[in-house]
Amino acid sequence: MAIEKTINIDVNSKKAQKDVKNLEKSIEGVNKEVKDTTQSTQAMSGTLDKATGGAVSKFNGLKGTLKGVITSFKSLNIKRRIAFVIHFLITRTIRRIGKRR
Repeated sequence: MAIEKTINIDVNSKKAQKDVKNLEKSIEGVNKEVKDTTQSTQAMSGTLDKATGGAVSKFNGLKGTLKGVITSFKSLNIKRRIAFVIHFLITRTIRRIGKRR
């Protein structure tokens, strides 16, 4: 048979609440800095893009395309297919070398 007991705990949480409020203020400050950094980075990349004749935007486009290709390869389970093709080519090459002897 189980024994049930009730325990009352009195906790002083004033310091914890103060620390949480300080943490919230710090996070708000970081969020503001991130927004400022994002805006300045966008302005800088626009200026750099103009200076390089659009190379930055073309590179970003290439990066997006490569991400799409990589995602497609993952969805096609390309690793297994590549392994199969490599195995097939090695096997065929070994057979051809054996026939030449």
